[in-house]
This record gives sequence, structure tokens and C-alpha cells, in this order.
Amino acid sequence: MSDNLDLLNVLLVAAIDFGTTFSGYGFAFPHSKDNEKNDDPIYLNKNWGQNLGCQSYKAPTTVLFGPDKKFIAFGFEAVEKYATLTENGEDKSYYFFEHFKMRLHSNHSEIRRDMPLAASNGKTLPALDVFSKSLKFLSDHLREAVKINTGTEIEASSIRWVITVPAIWSDAAKHFMREAAYKAGIASLDQRKHLLIALEPEAASLFCRQLNVSKFREDTDKPQLLQMDPENCYMVVDCGGGTVDVTVHKVRDDGSMRELHRPTGGPWGGTKVDSNFSNLLEQIFGKDLMNEYRRKFPRENVQLMADFEMKKRSAADASVQLNYCLVKFLESTLSQNIAAIVSDSRTEGVRFSNGLLRLSKEVMYSLFQPVLEQIMAHIQSLLTNPKLRNIKTIFLVGGFADSPLLWKAVVAAVPDRKVRVLVPEEACLAVIKGAVMFGLNPNAIRERVSARTYGVRSMTTFIEGLHPPQKKVVAHGLVLATDIFNNFVGVDELVELQYRRSLEFKAVRDDQRSATVYLFSTSERDPQFTTDHGMSLCGRVHVDMPDTRGGRERVIRVTFIFGGTEIDVQAEDLTSHMRAFATIDFLTKHNP
Repeated sequence: MSDNLDLLNVLLVAAIDFGTTFSGYGFAFPHSKDNEKNDDPIYLNKNWGQNLGCQSYKAPTTVLFGPDKKFIAFGFEAVEKYATLTENGEDKSYYFFEHFKMRLHSNHSEIRRDMPLAASNGKTLPALDVFSKSLKFLSDHLREAVKINTGTEIEASSIRWVITVPAIWSDAAKHFMREAAYKAGIASLDQRKHLLIALEPEAASLFCRQLNVSKFREDTDKPQLLQMDPENCYMVVDCGGGTVDVTVHKVRDDGSMRELHRPTGGPWGGTKVDSNFSNLLEQIFGKDLMNEYRRKFPRENVQLMADFEMKKRSAADASVQLNYCLVKFLESTLSQNIAAIVSDSRTEGVRFSNGLLRLSKEVMYSLFQPVLEQIMAHIQSLLTNPKLRNIKTIFLVGGFADSPLLWKAVVAAVPDRKVRVLVPEEACLAVIKGAVMFGLNPNAIRERVSARTYGVRSMTTFIEGLHPPQKKVVAHGLVLATDIFNNFVGVDELVELQYRRSLEFKAVRDDQRSATVYLFSTSERDPQFTTDHGMSLCGRVHVDMPDTRGGRERVIRVTFIFGGTEIDVQAEDLTSHMRAFATIDFLTKHNP
């Protein structure tokens, strides 16, 4: 990267946990007076929703835009305003977005800079605008909180920002979040090091490692620090609203961490359980009626789902409040009292009494079961890998980890192993607090496992019988084979932080002022050509070459840097010994 931001120059580490269902932020001031133990205090905002009579460390990841496509509100306020608009029949020309982070849980090729995002009413806005306005609201809110805390406004050049993303996201999804942050005024292309992308389970790993054992919900050991000695291996299962992210770490001799397996996971988050509950209501009362209720009484529906959100944290029978409008709407439409409607649905384990929809523990488990089975199967599959046989601890984090049913399922997934499954008391805050820790020490994870094979296209001397005839070309009097895949990093290869691979090329014109280098990737281990099945153009590097004095004798070296949470790139004009400005773009899809 072209800019430099050493921690010595950082006055504030500011982290945003941008979640599928809820988002929040945290910050710390490096080198504070009470930092003798390297434990800078982490500050969180716990007053989300205060204006609406509630207090929370996180706000719903919901955003509202007006008919003019301008930002109106985020979080609890967006939900409240949109509910009022809907109840007054004024919502048709507005744009309300929720759970939109899942749009980036897509194939690399499906994520584009100009892709649209559908609002609740089907109208669309550019996804980049929706993400950037949300990030701007959170970053402005954070900076205002810092100003209140310190009495001063910290200059942008002294802030290191951190934004969390799922570890299983593609390079394109990470790049999209980075561009959304730039558009929100968080760092910039010229000051890229002011923004770090943190992988959610890695951040949670940093948080969990330093906790006292007494800070975990399911463990009876005497209070002491976790014994994470060198060579100890552990798994982090980050269970959020949209996705479940799994990473596995091993403690190195110097106390830093080594990744043992590339990040894995899937769309098995807590919102799947919410969807199953919604489906249960439709089974009992009818899909059309429930959809009409949600349209007429959105505020009440939000309250209904919020009540279920709290009740699903129990492993026992649950009683969900059915509010006045829902009861009256169903009774007047079906000409029956609500208890009779529930009874007539013949849904086993469900009954209604005293304003409550009562669900047996068997029914509650049935809402979780499809998701739990996917999570259990995935963990069991990972544990069959010989490289992971020494895992002694599994950390469950994220909002979904508050469910005791999830904890019991994971314990059941490892019955024959001496593995303890630990849930922090602050499971839903593990990622945001860990993200701040990552900002304070970005080098805590020294080795990562590559999720894909990466390389560039090159040419070599054509060899009959080795290279396919269709790859034969003649250039400058030489017989060459084209489309050769020059492997930089292999899938599942252990890569050290700041691992570098370079290529060099000469200018093709005396006045050439820029060049493009293409990065390819595949899930295959030993690809031969950039045209192989499964190979994709994942990124393009733009290199500025402003100094033309060397003409066509100029030699440019482009260096790809692996081992971090993102792939980075640098370039140098070896003729003039000047650093060339280079950027890598994972969002432009056109083939070279």
C-alpha cells in the first residue's frame, strides 16, 4: 500500500461490526495510561434504541431511504419510521432495507460494483449506496461518541478503522465493503492502511483467548486464564444472524496464531430459525392472512419477532406474546376466537392461552433442528481432518450462540472427544471487541490457510506433446505457449503474513504510462492454464507508469502480498527505482 500508518501514529482504533441482523461499534485509545498489561479499555455504545425506550449494544441493520433516494434513518429509528409509513399507507415510494448484508454472500462473479439491491417493496437502489450510507451513519455516530468521550475531535489521519466481514466471503465481497467504506468517508484509496478488514471468527478468537474462564457460560473450572499454551489448537464457530463462520487456530511459540484450516461455513445463521417460526405462524393461521397482517401492522410484527428472538434463547417451552392487532385481525377475519383457530390448525405442541402462543420444547427444537443439523454436520466433518485432531476447545460466539440449543447440539457433535465447548457471557459482543483488539494488533495471526489457488497468466517456450496445439503462438520470432497459469499460492496452502510473489515485465511502448496485470483463481490445486474449468479472473491490477524516460527498456515489478485478510499489491519501476502506484480491483468482471 502506498500510505503508512504505524500504531505509534494512531490515536483511535475504531471498529464497526456490520452484521446481518444487528450492527454496532467499539473503539479504544492505544497507549492509554492503564495499558501496562496491554489491555486498552474498549468502549461500546450501549444506548441504541434509547429514544424508543430500550437500550442495546447493537442496532438493527436496517436502513430507510426516501422517495428522492436520500438517506433518512438507520437502525431502530428506520424500523419505527417505516412502520409508521406503512400503517399510514405512505410506504410505496420509500426504500426500506433489512438483512441486506446477505447479498454479499454470493459467488465472486455475482458481486459487482453497480449491482442493485431490492428493498422490502421490490424497488431497487444501488447496493453500494445502501452499504455506504449505513457505514457512514455508524462511523459518524462513533466519531460523535468519541468526541463526547474525549472533548476533542480526532483527525481522520490518526484513526485506524476496522470493519468486520465473514471469513467465508469472497475477495469481491471484501473489496465491495472496502469501496463502500471509502464512499462513506472511512479512509480512502490513497490512505488504504487506515482501514483494516477483520474476519469475524478471527476477531472473536482474539477476544476469547484473553478471557478468564469464569467469563464463559458453560464451564465449571476454577477462575483462571485459558491455558492456551504453544501448540494448543482450538476452533471458533461464529454464529451470527446470517452465516456461521468457522476457523481453526493453533498457538505459536511466540503467542501469535496460525490458521490450521481455511475458513468454512454457510448460511446457517439465526435468521433461519426466525424464518421457521414465521412459517409456523403461516401454517397455523394461513400464509395469506399472515402476509396481510405484516403489511397492515408492521410495527406489531417487529414486536412479535423481537419477542420470539428473546424466547428462542431458552431450551424449554416458550410463550410468545400475540399482540392485540394480530388477535383481533385473525378473529374478525376467520370469525373464530384465537384459541379455537390454533386448536383447529391441529399443530401438535402449540396452543393459545392468556394472550400467549405457547410452544412446547419439542416445537421449539423443531424450529432449530434443520439449522442445527447443518452446523453439527459441518463441525463433525471438519473434525475428521487429521490436521484438526488435536482441537481441545470450541468457542461459540455471535448472537445465535446465546441459544442453549445450539450449545447442546455442538456438544452432541463431539461426544467421543475431550473437547470443551465454551460460550462467552458476551457472545454477541465477541466479534466487535475482538475487532478492536485486531486493530490494536493486526499481526496477531501470523499464518493463514489460502482459501483458493491464485496466480497470473504467463507465456513459456512451446513444447510439442506437452502443450496443447491451441496454446501455440508466435511472437517476436519465438514459438510460445500462452495462457500458462503461473501459480503464486495454492488452495489450502499455509501462507505467512506478508508472503510476497512477484512478476516483472517491460513497457511495450516508449510512451506507455499504465499497465494492467490480471490475477486468476480457482479451487483446484494444480491448474495448468488460465482457461481451465473452474478458473476465474478474480482481480485486475492497475499500475501507473508515469516516468517514461526509460522507454521500452523500463522494467516494472508487480508484487502480490498474501497472508493477510485481503490480498494486497505493490509495484516498482526498477529502472527509475521509483514506487509505482498500484491498485487491485476484484469487482470488474470483464475478461482481458
